[in-house]
Amino acid sequence: NVLGRRFDQPVVNLGFSGNGRLEAPLIDLINEQDASLFVLDCMPNLHDWEIYPKTEVAERLRRSVISLREKHPLVPILLVEHCGGTMNVSTDSSFINRYRWASDILKEGYQSLVQTGVKKLFILTAAEIGMNTESTVDGTHPTDIGMQQYADAYEKKIRTIFNTKTNTSTK
Repeated sequence: NVLGRRFDQPVVNLGFSGNGRLEAPLIDLINEQDASLFVLDCMPNLHDWEIYPKTEVAERLRRSVISLREKHPLVPILLVEHCGGTMNVSTDSSFINRYRWASDILKEGYQSLVQTGVKKLFILTAAEIGMNTESTVDGTHPTDIGMQQYADAYEKKIRTIFNTKTNTSTK
């Protein structure tokens, strides 16, 4: 909602409540949309390597980007890392390792897709989001401060993609 207000554009989130997992039926639904930008921010829902092995996550990412690119050759696609991997605030380091693992798969997939010629593909890194100990309640789920950091990082990246200036009156 914050981004929708800042850009004065509707924003549709189809991956709420842990449901964004790059599943083919959802990508098909997204492909039906006439969007200015597609955002795939699914790594927080694909970090469990026991359920989603690396090859599965990598293939879902590749398939999703290729599908979107085939139907929307001129629309930018933004991939987003799992922001939790930059912090050491979780009481369980295995979660931080999983978050980093998911982001590493995303980075590798992004680089591979770019190398194969996929155009208008962008990445928002965990470092750009910049979560810290004030950003989450548990090392994963954002506080209001964390959501503000998300919105700020997204806005900056989207403005870079579209080469527009920040409208400070909307903050």
